Amino acid sequence: MTEPQSLRLLRLREVMNLVPLGRSTIYDRMAAGTFPKSLDMGGGVVCWREFEIVEWIRNLPQKGTENILGVGEGVSQKGDVQKAA
Repeated sequence: MTEPQSLRLLRLREVMNLVPLGRSTIYDRMAAGTFPKSLDMGGGVVCWREFEIVEWIRNLPQKGTENILGVGEGVSQKGDVQKAA
């Protein structure tokens, strides 16, 4: 039996509480197509569908970070991706 998809919408702070990524990294990955796109609700408000964020988390590799971050990148204490010089 399949799980019902949550219809809940998350604001950026809630997304950042679920994933170890900073704001700029989330937007960079959205632009690259490697993170779920936000919904423009108007009035400067953006949200993400909770089920898309949960699905993204479920699809992360089980071991290591090489498939998540890429070669020559690391993660700062804030969770931001940093490219090697």
